[in-house]
Amino acid sequence: MTEASKRRPLISSLTFALHVCIFLLALITVFSFFGQWSAVLELLCHFRMHYLGLWGLSGIWFVVTNRYRWIGLAILGMGMNAYQVFPLYWQENAIVPENSGSDTFTIASINVLQDNQNYQSVENYIRAKDPDIVALLEATPRWASGLRSISDEFPFQVLVPLPGYYGIILLSQFPIDSSKTLRLISPPVPSLYAQVRIGSQSLQMVVSHPPSPPSLKKIAWRNHMFLAIGRLMSEMEGHKLLIGDLNTTSYSTVFRSLLEQTGMRDSRIGWGRQASWPSRFGAWGIALDHALLSPDMEVLHRETGVIEGSDHKPIFLKLAIHQDGKD
Repeated sequence: MTEASKRRPLISSLTFALHVCIFLLALITVFSFFGQWSAVLELLCHFRMHYLGLWGLSGIWFVVTNRYRWIGLAILGMGMNAYQVFPLYWQENAIVPENSGSDTFTIASINVLQDNQNYQSVENYIRAKDPDIVALLEATPRWASGLRSISDEFPFQVLVPLPGYYGIILLSQFPIDSSKTLRLISPPVPSLYAQVRIGSQSLQMVVSHPPSPPSLKKIAWRNHMFLAIGRLMSEMEGHKLLIGDLNTTSYSTVFRSLLEQTGMRDSRIGWGRQASWPSRFGAWGIALDHALLSPDMEVLHRETGVIEGSDHKPIFLKLAIHQDGKD
């Protein structure tokens, strides 16, 4: 038996395995568009960039192995996912001219990870970025104590530290005219409402951390919380901002419904995917940390960072609020 004949069964097995993987990729791609039917299917929608890359590799495989009649399938698969991903890169980034009457500010949202004890990394990040407003998620009483030195540099604070995953701390260099803890669902998962005076403008903001979806029960809780947040923010007038670890990507039905219900915009438009979880995956993670803003606000800058010990990347934004009546 020649070497070539010995390798033939192995090559045939690998080819069959690749075809099975491509078939499964096709099924997953199709089913990922029907997340409104099932919580399980909804979990498939979050990996558009990964599907896009796999379809690209499939197309290369079809070309290398002279399976040209299948290239159309790869192009279709790439197109279905690229349609969801590429709009994040298309919009030209905003430039607010001087003397426009717009007020600008910077804000950071940081999921510190409740059992992380690297307080110094968070403090270093805040000092380096010097944001006007900081929203800390998964802020336990221990985190409130560990960050006291940096917190004292912010004259306006709202502290809702809790054991576990749902504590929130809001720090601001701008006056906080009013605030309250929101219990939007049962079991109670808190969100934080604050009305912040930024220059001549009043900003209504909600900091939220809906339940993560490792179980169908928690997916249902998260979806109910999205509905409640949508109702709340659609009733608000004026400048508004929703920020936090929302535990879903922009490809999900609940996320798109929230945008439609509130008329708000995804701050990543024009700035790319900006994956934030898990932090160790870098650009191949998914974006769970979001900032949604009303149409009378512009994103002047947006980026992710690094916090040692946390599984999330922080997000940092510079935003402009247009004068009332100016879009």
